[in-house]
Amino acid sequence: MASNPTETKILTAKPPNDIRSEEIIPTPAAEVAGTQAKPTDVTTLGCFSAKPLNSVGIEIGLPAGDLPANIAAQCAAELPFAGDTRLECGWNVFEFHWSATCLCHRPLYFEEVNAERYGYTPSLVLQPLISAGHFFLTIPALPYKMVVERPCDCIYTLGHYQPGSCAPRRWNRLPLRAGAALVEVGAIAGLILLIP
Repeated sequence: MASNPTETKILTAKPPNDIRSEEIIPTPAAEVAGTQAKPTDVTTLGCFSAKPLNSVGIEIGLPAGDLPANIAAQCAAELPFAGDTRLECGWNVFEFHWSATCLCHRPLYFEEVNAERYGYTPSLVLQPLISAGHFFLTIPALPYKMVVERPCDCIYTLGHYQPGSCAPRRWNRLPLRAGAALVEVGAIAGLILLIP
């Protein structure tokens, strides 16, 4: 039996005496148009024409012959003028209000704020020596820093300048705390007494 391309065969179950029978149901495209679309048909939507999906292949090379027409230029010529400066290689004025996130981190005891956050340094040549000095001078100050910012505290980026903004050069100092100073003095005295 020759089948029509607009028909689909569906096997349905019948009573036990007749195991299966074939029922022919037309496809939706055949019901609407009376014929099935061919792979070479082109669908036109306004100024855009798209080939049917079943005509797409896996070849990535350029086809033989002339290249396809520039459809984007034809669409641009048919579209009315929008009057939007963004479409004319300009940008509209946008206001962006920065809001702080809930992102936090543990204390950064060895952080160099000016060099690491803002990219400021007194000298590009001397920066490795400055960073080494900062690191080795922070080690004896760790008890003080650990009282000011406890190791399990959540530190937020509030108070720092936003990324990309022009931040002025400033000196970042530890806050003065009497309790932290007592812990620092106690730690130094304990180390002196431990080392004979």
